[in-house]
Amino acid sequence: MKAAPRSKEPAAAGTEDLKRVFAAVEQYGVWIGVGLTLAGFFLYVTGWLGPYLPIENLIRNWGLPTTEFIRQSGLPGGWDWVWLLGHGDMLALLGLVLLSCVALVAYLCVLPSLLRQRDWIYALLVLMQVGVFLLAASGWVAVGH
Repeated sequence: MKAAPRSKEPAAAGTEDLKRVFAAVEQYGVWIGVGLTLAGFFLYVTGWLGPYLPIENLIRNWGLPTTEFIRQSGLPGGWDWVWLLGHGDMLALLGLVLLSCVALVAYLCVLPSLLRQRDWIYALLVLMQVGVFLLAASGWVAVGH
């Protein structure tokens, strides 16, 4: 008597769970990022939280390359802007930063499941993608402007 072929449903079910987790993290992360961006912008335009960078200074330096813009405008470089979140323009920037990090957080949320399932190829791909995100955020690699 032949053994029944093994079903692939558990693996498929695990994949669907990972997709749901990834999608949920993306959905909530995007809403939080958009909400913070809109809140910061609202507080900025209403004057409840004044800007760090006056609008005249922003307009005057808008077309400059990034390093020159930072030097001319007096903005802090790197991650030092985090200390300026009491200003409306910087709070709106925080929302944009969170939007750019949503995929990273989603990858980190599915990684433990991939490791538990011993799905080494996808786990390695996720770790490599996380490495690319972190390298880009570190500022160690400068490309372009």
